[in-house]
Amino acid sequence: MNHIDCFTKHLMEKRQSLQKMVLGKLDCHMQKNVTGSLSYTGQLPFAVVGSRDEVKVGKRMVRGRQYPWGVLQVENENHCDFIKLRDMLLCINMEDLKEQTHIQHYERYRCCKLKKTGFTDVGPDNKPLREEEELKQKFMQRVKEKETTFKESEKEANCKSIHTGQSDRKQMYKAFSEKEKIIENMISMQQLGLADKESGGSQVNF
Repeated sequence: MNHIDCFTKHLMEKRQSLQKMVLGKLDCHMQKNVTGSLSYTGQLPFAVVGSRDEVKVGKRMVRGRQYPWGVLQVENENHCDFIKLRDMLLCINMEDLKEQTHIQHYERYRCCKLKKTGFTDVGPDNKPLREEEELKQKFMQRVKEKETTFKESEKEANCKSIHTGQSDRKQMYKAFSEKEKIIENMISMQQLGLADKESGGSQVNF
């Protein structure tokens, strides 16, 4: 057993004694698909080393750390567990990590920030959150009322437009009828004038 295995075993024993929460058992089928290993849980906690530098190993450049005794490679499973941790986070537990980050870690961070700004009662039943929720509800209610008012105004405008169109047609029909009567009267007057001329040339004796 090498130094990393001994240190890992010591940490796991300490964790069990303190009953600390760590990642639970992983699904064996998912583990086989990702790395071909039957289990990651037996290797927890991981021994991880990170680096942004690239060092030369033989004829190739690798990401790692240069020490007097040699090079520690980040992506070499014989040197550290970076690859296992990356696979576990990105390939297996990404959704759980996002959900836990949003629900637990972010909420804890937000509560701490609110407490620092003077909000001593932070939680689902506190007054600031209730007031914010009430403001949201009032705003949504006003939006709905405005939408209803707008729809009613639009409906009234359409009805008015239809009514105005009918009134215009009635006025046009009335004007046409009046013009028609005037023309008929003019025709009647012309006919009557012709009749007077014809009867003016002869006298009727009684």
